[in-house]
Amino acid sequence: GLRPLEERAYVIDPLNRGVLLHACMERLLKSPGFAALDEAGARERMRAVFENVLSGEFEPLARDSRENAAQVKELRRAALRASVLLSRQLKKGVFAPAALEMRFTDRVSVGTFDYQLKGQIDRVDRGDINGQSYVFVVDYKSGGTKLDPASLYTGLQMQLMTYLSVAKAKYASDSAGVYYFKIADKPIPTTSLSEEKVDELRTKEARMKGIYPDDKGILEAISEHPDRLINADFTAKGELKGDMGASQAEFELLARHTRRLMEDFTRRIYEGETAVTPISGKESDACKYCSYAPVCFKQGRFKGIKPRKAPKMNMSTLKQTLWAEEDAGTPRLQND
Repeated sequence: GLRPLEERAYVIDPLNRGVLLHACMERLLKSPGFAALDEAGARERMRAVFENVLSGEFEPLARDSRENAAQVKELRRAALRASVLLSRQLKKGVFAPAALEMRFTDRVSVGTFDYQLKGQIDRVDRGDINGQSYVFVVDYKSGGTKLDPASLYTGLQMQLMTYLSVAKAKYASDSAGVYYFKIADKPIPTTSLSEEKVDELRTKEARMKGIYPDDKGILEAISEHPDRLINADFTAKGELKGDMGASQAEFELLARHTRRLMEDFTRRIYEGETAVTPISGKESDACKYCSYAPVCFKQGRFKGIKPRKAPKMNMSTLKQTLWAEEDAGTPRLQND
């Protein structure tokens, strides 16, 4: 039958960037003795890995145009910087990678319907603290994706909380966080000429960002200086500050909400719901990477079809909202 096909340009698009950088990170971590290398050694190991990956399926892209060649240079710089950050991570705490590119499959029943939950987790790190196992999950990003509380609430960002639930079940562990690891080499705005200051700014910008445990003991087990590794900041008195921390009970709260959303979406699909009602938020847009945008009715050609807007909320508001909904016994599903 007839169906629309996406016209693909022969360029290094966001998908190709992501695939290339994911392959580099996986091969680097699997390379013998990487954890023992110093930062200079990590860079040289990544340089060899990058060229090896590039010489495979990506080689035609690299030489196809000057634009692609320039992007390859940028990607190489980003990979080298990521290797240094990764080297620092593995030397500063009790956590170590337990799984790379971990595939999972889970069959879930929703009333009379069944669905299969499948995915692949970029990285799962595990560590033991006072006899208790903890895990955190890492998702590599080559773009500017941020974890947004409103997107967690509406279901635009279900990936990381789903990954954490899978990892906790597999390793019988508690939560040590969910993080995006940004692989990029962008200019850092500063008027300083000090290399030390610029490096400090780059380190802060390159921190893994996400939801971290609000337990200082767990954070210090992740890294001797957790504020250099993840987006957990401290006051001058050493107390946690910021909005993205969560207790073990709050991680469970977020996981339950995510599972309810998946079950509700599945039920609506099985029941044949096809309304054109995409939702967009501050950090996520359901339509951003949709291949069918050129033929979609929401593009302003038909009256009455407008994207829904995600509510504005921070992490504290999100947790308060979810606790209130559960206490009332009526968790609100996001298409209601």
